[in-house]
Amino acid sequence: MARNVLIVEDESIVAMELEHQLAKLGCSVLGPAATAQAAVKICEDGVPDLVLMDIRIQGGKDGVETAQVLRQRYNIPVIFLTALADEITMRRAKLAAPASYLLKPVREDELKAAVELAFHKRETERVLERQRAEFAAMLTHDVQSPLQVVAGCADLLSLELKSNKSPRVAELLNRMVGSLSYTVKLVADYLTLINFDSARQEINAAEHSLNDTLRRVKERYEAEATRRGLVLDADLAEDLPAVLTDGLMLERIFTNLVFNALKFTPRGGRVILSSSARGDRVVASVSDSGAGIAPEELEKIFDKGWQGSTRAAGEGTGLGLYIVKILVDALDGRIDVDSKVGRGTRFVVTFPVAATKSEM
Repeated sequence: MARNVLIVEDESIVAMELEHQLAKLGCSVLGPAATAQAAVKICEDGVPDLVLMDIRIQGGKDGVETAQVLRQRYNIPVIFLTALADEITMRRAKLAAPASYLLKPVREDELKAAVELAFHKRETERVLERQRAEFAAMLTHDVQSPLQVVAGCADLLSLELKSNKSPRVAELLNRMVGSLSYTVKLVADYLTLINFDSARQEINAAEHSLNDTLRRVKERYEAEATRRGLVLDADLAEDLPAVLTDGLMLERIFTNLVFNALKFTPRGGRVILSSSARGDRVVASVSDSGAGIAPEELEKIFDKGWQGSTRAAGEGTGLGLYIVKILVDALDGRIDVDSKVGRGTRFVVTFPVAATKSEM
């Protein structure tokens, strides 16, 4: 296992002593860097396996801020080495989720223990990441693909049996189609969650038509809407500017919103997909005529595991809207919700148009 360690320390004598101690532990040393800018540059050229970070360093960012940047960009474990042990500094340091926190002057045995534990934790995380990747691949290949085939066959069978006079056959087929539709969506949600929780989700940005995405989602769920006794309609603006975004993630956002709307709308109701342009933003909404969301629940709807208090809430796992929120945030979008109990709910999602985002 690689043992490349970056030293971020602006005192040359301290940095030399740390380099000497790390060499005795079989580590290769990068740096030292005296500023956040220098540390980031080193990581851009080659990501280290561990960072030893002094909290007081030169430049506009201190060690805590620098550690947060390195964790967010490269997911590198950090050990703080500092003479500071006051409550405020400790509280700030916790925000960077350090692997350890050692007070100067650092004893050689303490540094050895902290470094060994940090490397052990990183290797464990890598093993878990490989297992997550294998599990995601299994879900995609061994579960999701055959489920989609069965779901397609069920839809065709439903069309063939429309003229069948047996209510029992129609009821059983209706249940099967509904369960398959829900299971396919559930697998897709779990895959999204696994990728984001393990920081594996990559954004493949390209220009996409928001209207085309909304039409595909509508076509996919028209049969489900009919099964539930609902009308699924669209009101899309013409000549809508393209958005620079990840097409699969964009489609998952509206798949979840539409499925959620269908779930919470009683028979005889309506779900409408709409789009419009608003300055340098494009806007898409999913509206329903369902039961609505109580004011005290609105602030919780994007929480992981949240489920509404209505009967329909029992159909889900509480992941749908949580996934919508993390995807919208990842794509530099914004989502708002307007809901009135007994009258329905409207989710509004906005994204920057392609030209605007490419200039940023």
